[in-house]
Amino acid sequence: MSRVLILSVVVLLSASCLFAQQVQTSSQQGSLTGNQDMVIIKPKLALADIRGVSQFLESVEIRGTEVDAYLDVKKALNAAIESGTKSNSKPEELVVVEMRMDVANNFYVLMQRATLKGAEAEKFRQIIVAVQEAAKAATAKK
Repeated sequence: MSRVLILSVVVLLSASCLFAQQVQTSSQQGSLTGNQDMVIIKPKLALADIRGVSQFLESVEIRGTEVDAYLDVKKALNAAIESGTKSNSKPEELVVVEMRMDVANNFYVLMQRATLKGAEAEKFRQIIVAVQEAAKAATAKK
């Protein structure tokens, strides 16, 4: 159990550092598209969950320097919603959310900042686990 707690703390700290780094890099360069070797993760989430997370993240307070990072996350979620909608996916059907690893880290940090109700805890955890597993799978291939 303590191993899981330590791993969670390490992941959270890493994500926070990467988020801050991405925000700083984004504000200095204007974009992160210059890195050719970016890792893409592809978590599968129910279309309804993607829509819910997109709305959920709108309640997160961000700083002005974090706008680009937030918009990158929102763009990845909206692309998955659009894809699911175009393919006539039902709300419970799984849809792939493609995002760069830096965007996934920003997603994780934003999700950690959000305030949620206890009834949403299980769904919140499922979404975080799906993103973490997709990240592990993508980095294992590298």
